[in-house]
Amino acid sequence: MQEICIGKAPAAVALVRYNQRVVPVLSYVAQFAVPPDCYKISALAHSSIHSVLRMPGNSMSRQLTNSVGFCSGISPLSINSYCASVRYRFAVSEASYIEQLRADIFAFVGNSAALSSFALILPHGGIDSPCILGCLHDALALKGPLNSIFAIANRVPEHSWLTTYPISSMPSCYKGIQSAVYKILSINESCYNLSRGVLDKLRITFPISEFGIIPVQADWFPKLEELAKSFN
Repeated sequence: MQEICIGKAPAAVALVRYNQRVVPVLSYVAQFAVPPDCYKISALAHSSIHSVLRMPGNSMSRQLTNSVGFCSGISPLSINSYCASVRYRFAVSEASYIEQLRADIFAFVGNSAALSSFALILPHGGIDSPCILGCLHDALALKGPLNSIFAIANRVPEHSWLTTYPISSMPSCYKGIQSAVYKILSINESCYNLSRGVLDKLRITFPISEFGIIPVQADWFPKLEELAKSFN
């Protein structure tokens, strides 16, 4: 991360390096577990992108930070969506083994299982963090960070196939299940209304007295996008 910042490369190049060299560091652990809240992954990513773009901290909201592709040519990977999609891809690839291992555990524990286990919760052995098998089983059941898929599917019905995958087939427009899950989950980590997000940013950047006298055209954002493309 420091090397990328020191390099002072143009925004597009710096974001490519961020996506290729910073975010994937979490990919190995993210296959098995949700990053602990104490590490504040979202906040770290937010500040890191500001550093990569050489901007003062908190200049942009987290959603707008993940949506700068319209003016830089590339957007940074949404870190929570990335971690969840990596875990889901691994869980699906080992689904039959995970289900069998889970059944074997409950068969082995038998009458010694805690009362909570009757709610189909895997025993955690007194460990504070969730067990790996529990995290993978939650991923298959779309629990935890993946639970937002249901709300997204309600808003965007074309994504509802994921709620019943693999019974429902993956649309051919996706290269693989990880990229599909990432694209769907990242909807919540990016600006739903990009023009509104940019306008809110301008209201923060400029004092109210100055912003109020700026004439805003009805089609200002498409013009801004077109202008930004000429810079890339």
